[in-house]
Amino acid sequence: MFCPFFVTILERKRQDDMSRKNQNKNDNKILLKSSFQWLYIIIWIMFLFVFMFGVLFRVVSFKVTKESGSTVNISVIVSQLDRSLDIGDEVAAFSGKSNFVAEIAAFAGDEITLGTGKSSLVDCLVYKKQGFFSLDELGEVIKDKKVPENCVLVMRDVIPEYGYLRVGEIIEDSHIIGRAECIVYPFNMIGKSVSEMIL
Repeated sequence: MFCPFFVTILERKRQDDMSRKNQNKNDNKILLKSSFQWLYIIIWIMFLFVFMFGVLFRVVSFKVTKESGSTVNISVIVSQLDRSLDIGDEVAAFSGKSNFVAEIAAFAGDEITLGTGKSSLVDCLVYKKQGFFSLDELGEVIKDKKVPENCVLVMRDVIPEYGYLRVGEIIEDSHIIGRAECIVYPFNMIGKSVSEMIL
């Protein structure tokens, strides 16, 4: 009389155990599937990040000396998409082993002006690691006083110990990394234009 009852209970228990096992298998499959989906998403995000900041954009860091004499590290996002530049564009470039941000002042073939007046392009011109403070000095090295071929003249405002200078530097085109878009460090200047850099 009790046997069918126990058989039914055991059968139900067996079915419950099977159902639980199947549910656990399904849960494990779902968990594994969602883990792979998350891993796939993370890999794509990393790929896009590397592509954006390795091919399209770069972060360039350099040091700036403030008016007080202290040095501050600044990082800017540099766009490498559009290589066409105009006079007045802020660019990141390198000279020797150091990076810097400067304004495009003249292209190859453009005449160079030197002097202390505000109408002059630069007060001091650096060419081949040598500084020139007058057109006569420059004329000994660059006869026609024009920016040489495959070069560009960039301009920086510098505050040395003895006063304010607009320093120009003739660099090769290949030394320009790209257009400097905005500051990303220090954080209190994040998003600001490079032209807003306070020395």
